[in-house]
Amino acid sequence: SNDFIPVESCPVMAPSLWEKCRSWAELAAPEKLTTLSVMENPKGEAIAYTESNILFPSADFAGISNGKNFSGIPHLEYETAAGIVPVAYNGFFQANCYLNETFQSHAAKLAQSYNNILELYAGSGFFTSALIKQGSALNALELNSEAAKLGRQYGYPIRSANVSEIQKEKNHYDLIFMDPPRDGVDKKTLAAVTALAPPAIIYVSCNPMTVARDLMRLSEKYRIDRIALFDLFPPGSSTHLTLPAQGEGYV
Repeated sequence: SNDFIPVESCPVMAPSLWEKCRSWAELAAPEKLTTLSVMENPKGEAIAYTESNILFPSADFAGISNGKNFSGIPHLEYETAAGIVPVAYNGFFQANCYLNETFQSHAAKLAQSYNNILELYAGSGFFTSALIKQGSALNALELNSEAAKLGRQYGYPIRSANVSEIQKEKNHYDLIFMDPPRDGVDKKTLAAVTALAPPAIIYVSCNPMTVARDLMRLSEKYRIDRIALFDLFPPGSSTHLTLPAQGEGYV
């Protein structure tokens, strides 16, 4: 969880970020402590999101927000080989700075031979940036309008729309690239993906349980071509899977 508890160290957190969290906890009154979501880029700049009504700004964080107000920078910039990716205070980003670029590059290279790609769950551009850099013709979608808007500010053509709306445009895609949250792909979206019937799908997942469920639902038309495993949190149980699948025309 993100709850503060009195521990002396955190083996899965970068020491610099851990010290920032400790400093903030000491600054905030004990009775005001709440959950804190934090993100740090390779330059050592960090932002924090808290559910507290009081921000308790800290010099250790470049910015802090509670969803209503913020102090400091409006968002974090994370530099990757494919370009700068903006990260919102309450947004999602891959946390392992040592494997991020390998992870990003590997997934994008799987899409290299496809000409017209539909990306779902684009966020603010982590994979979008890499797909664009390698010259893919891309239609990127993200339901979170703030994340999509932030990505567009950095030149990533991310639309705030769902895949059902895309069906009405009658475009043909030879690949759907999707990186859903831990809950996986909802039934409505999966039905829309199946209806679009791309020859191939690339599915990035952080939850083996939900990806297994979704692949079962896709199994009538698609089969797994290969699996790549990225262990982003070695001491824990969280891993990421990249699965290219091919259909009757595969995942």
